Amino acid sequence: MGTFSITAHFHRIDKLGKIPICATHIHNRISAARTLFRIEPKYWDSVKSQVRKTHVNHVEYNNKLSDFKSKYESLAINFNGSDPRRIFDIQASKFSVMDAIELKKKNIQKQGMFASERKYINLMNKILQYKINGAIAVAELSQGWVLDFRRKIQMDERITANTTVVKMVVTLKAALNEADMFGYKYNRSAFDVPKLKGTSEVRNKLNTDQIIGIIKYQSNNQHVELARDIFITQIILWGKRISDVLTLQQAHVSKDSVSKPSNKTKKSTEIRPPQLFLKILEKYIGKSKWYVFPMMTLDPKYSKTKKYFNQKSSCTALVNKRLKVIQHDLNIPFRLTTHIARHTFAHLADISGADSREIQGMLEHSSLEQTER
Repeated sequence: MGTFSITAHFHRIDKLGKIPICATHIHNRISAARTLFRIEPKYWDSVKSQVRKTHVNHVEYNNKLSDFKSKYESLAINFNGSDPRRIFDIQASKFSVMDAIELKKKNIQKQGMFASERKYINLMNKILQYKINGAIAVAELSQGWVLDFRRKIQMDERITANTTVVKMVVTLKAALNEADMFGYKYNRSAFDVPKLKGTSEVRNKLNTDQIIGIIKYQSNNQHVELARDIFITQIILWGKRISDVLTLQQAHVSKDSVSKPSNKTKKSTEIRPPQLFLKILEKYIGKSKWYVFPMMTLDPKYSKTKKYFNQKSSCTALVNKRLKVIQHDLNIPFRLTTHIARHTFAHLADISGADSREIQGMLEHSSLEQTER
């Protein structure tokens, strides 16, 4: 016979001021505990053994508690073994890598982090595409599995740099760490594999002649010309991200300056626009209700919704598709995308004598290392 309970360990408060909520099994005076999640002490109701309604994720956490109770309570009471930890291993052994990624994806969805959600969907698709065993239990992960995962991604012809492979491994580890917080322990030693060496990511950028060619480029297709103007605007506005240019509103622009908070960093930079930008601006006045460029159609008040995020992604894909036409017509030897505008601006700023720290600020990079790559 054994007992099972959900307990909060108030004496184990961490650096973030959170305490672990644990499932505890006691058998023959031996106890075993598994951490389910961590929350701030004020949100824990010790009387009801549940998360208070004042916590933003109280429904999710309380469902987790009830699920855990239904799975383990009867096992704990009828347990006949010598080691009480065995009841947790019975269920944890069934929790797979794909389950861990799905758990991370669901938690991100609830936080409205749509760009991060796409990373985990992409990771799941890659595991299925490369026929990697995603059903393997997280506790049974091995170095061989991780090496096989890396090797199969490297074989993809579209992946040209080891940095991309490393990012995918880091994304996988983040999903496993999330699962670990919910009590599904994974084999951490599986990631103690040799670091990747060799190829570094090629940072393609346009030279002066190619930039002039794009500025002078003419097309009978107005959509291709719109893509060209968006690309040029990115370079002019200090290498702005494509999402910032697509959501640039008429209210952000005056004759003397352009000032728009970044979608990513929320920081606002005032830029004095050159005459070329003002000419581009004149072409699109009155063509969109809210935005400078007539691509986005959703009201800015919906900017925190998934529908808005999906429209930004669709518009970006359309711009990249139309830039392919320009690339072909001008014989540019690499794929022309909206991100090339950022590389090009950084290159122009560098040869103009700008300091690395200044370029970092203009590109809104989080670290100097990222700018100097």
